[in-house]
Amino acid sequence: MGLWASVAVLAIFQVQMPVEVSASAPRPNHQVYESPFTVFGTASLAAPDTVFAPFHTDASIQQTAKSSTQDLTIDSQEEEPPAILQLSQVEFSDHEPACVPECRESFEVIGEHWLDRLQLFAGIDGAKQPQDLGVNANLGGRIHANLGIPLVEEWGLGVQMGTAFVAAGNAVAVLETVDGTEGRTQFFTTVGLFQRLPNGINWGAGHDFLYQEYYDNNFLSQWRFQAGYELNESNEIGVWSTLRGMTDDAVIGATTVQLQSINQINVYWNHVWPTAAETAVWVGVCESHGQEVLVFPQDDRTSAMPILGARVNCPLSDYWSLYGETNLMMPADSGTVDAFLGFAFYPGGNAMRQKLTRFRPLLPMGGSPTFSVDLNR
Repeated sequence: MGLWASVAVLAIFQVQMPVEVSASAPRPNHQVYESPFTVFGTASLAAPDTVFAPFHTDASIQQTAKSSTQDLTIDSQEEEPPAILQLSQVEFSDHEPACVPECRESFEVIGEHWLDRLQLFAGIDGAKQPQDLGVNANLGGRIHANLGIPLVEEWGLGVQMGTAFVAAGNAVAVLETVDGTEGRTQFFTTVGLFQRLPNGINWGAGHDFLYQEYYDNNFLSQWRFQAGYELNESNEIGVWSTLRGMTDDAVIGATTVQLQSINQINVYWNHVWPTAAETAVWVGVCESHGQEVLVFPQDDRTSAMPILGARVNCPLSDYWSLYGETNLMMPADSGTVDAFLGFAFYPGGNAMRQKLTRFRPLLPMGGSPTFSVDLNR
């Protein structure tokens, strides 16, 4: 009994004695730690319990916090939807490919609306031709509309019609000094028939009408033809030509002259770029034309002369594109220097898919680059 009583007294005395903790011993952290208890399935971040404090060192707390942060990051990443990378505003789909060379499959007309075949244009226009008598050129604005209409869909046969208006002022003051002419207005009308075949062959024939108010009022016309073959989805070669139609007489001062279109024939190459832009270049030859100069009357005419020309249609969005044409007949002093450039609007929203629109107009809308006017005394 005496032995057991001594042990009990010693135990009570030991509990009441203060416990010394060495400096090297880990100290409890009372800031952040992970409790071994959970509250509704979540680890408790409550203040530390003194019972478990000795087991939470700085190193263990940092490791636990790091693991918890990684777990939370993984969970948050799994809950977020996948990111979407937008490359551009061009939308790609099975039915409306924006990348023409790689996406063209067939000529089958699927949901082609009449607005898809309509082109509206506004831009600047400049022209110098033999009819300007060697003393003038014209610079102004141009607007036009050109529409294609299916005639027999199974055959790829269609009709086209369009109209253009050009208002320009004199670029040289001589003509105004001679007879008071300050500028020129022109009205072009183009009607035609065209066909696009699945084997890559296409052709078109049309008639251009021109009514102009210049130093006199005149009405002229010409025939225009085009035939081409698509080598592949990106390249087409062919020929286009014009043939004189109606002629008209004009009076300037006391002099009577005859106005007529100039016959020409050209070989062209049309290329579709990966961006859906189209460029066409051509070389050709035209018949002789007059070299009349108003203040120095003469009957000298050129021989057949070479031609250089180009056309560009560069889509800027689904609805807009940069569009222009030029045609240059040599020699530069008496030949033609004709060009226009501006913005084309496609109400159907298919500016980037024009190559896939089967019944779009085949012939460009008539204008100075395709309707060169000669002058004879």
